[in-house]
Amino acid sequence: MPSYQQRLDALQSVSRQFTQYLHSLPAGSFDRPSACDRWQVGDVIGHLIRGSDFYHSTVSRGLAGGVSSPPGRAPAGSESGASAADGIADASIAKRRELGDDALLPAFTESNDRLIGLLSTLDPKQRVLPCYHGAGLVPAESFIELRVNELTVHYWDIRSRFDAEFLPVIEGLDAALSMVRRSLGAGALRWGFWPGCPLETPVRFRFQVEHPIPAEADILVRGDGADLADSGPESADVTFRCETGIFVLLMFGRLTVQDARDAGTLQVEGDPDLAARFSQWFRGI
Repeated sequence: MPSYQQRLDALQSVSRQFTQYLHSLPAGSFDRPSACDRWQVGDVIGHLIRGSDFYHSTVSRGLAGGVSSPPGRAPAGSESGASAADGIADASIAKRRELGDDALLPAFTESNDRLIGLLSTLDPKQRVLPCYHGAGLVPAESFIELRVNELTVHYWDIRSRFDAEFLPVIEGLDAALSMVRRSLGAGALRWGFWPGCPLETPVRFRFQVEHPIPAEADILVRGDGADLADSGPESADVTFRCETGIFVLLMFGRLTVQDARDAGTLQVEGDPDLAARFSQWFRGI
């Protein structure tokens, strides 16, 4: 497992790459549609400003022993991407309008740097203190992975509209896998999962991620929920083989199983109709 400093370095690297890219965009780019439903590029930046402000606030509260839900937020563990999507979208668009496009990049840089500065000061005891998140109480140090993952996915949301061949940056891929492997796994699954009717028998999806960061994990979908499990002797209903970047895009609903198969970036073993249903359950926000 990477050290705390290595994870912090990854956050700084992704932040630097993303910030440099945003400053390179031509005039008028903020009005271009992103890969996020309902959001233009400028709205995505507004969302990221809100995200870093919230992370800074909730970590600061956690360091002082505050783990209750802040005003206007549901109790920890009661939110999911499905329940929060509309509110997050509306608030992100409103944030952009509040600041104005000329102030978006300075505000993004300031809020992101402030969060990194706080995370850089945490000592070993502070890193494990619980902090509020809609998906559940998580250790303060977990907001490194949460932020790296957020930046990585939304970097792709923007850049892929200008460069169709772009895949998530490697530092972000490592953070996304860490979220799945560690205690954040349940919360990460809950946040990206859109529940439906309960199934009589859970469906076991097996991911065999090959390059550049190998990983293997099973996701058991119960219809109204999903669980992470180690790959074992049990047979899978569907097996997916892909690169790490494709795995991340599938998990966060940026790419459907069918589109990935059509592009030749995903190999599927098992019932193709059942495989396609994965994208109905995992849609992200």
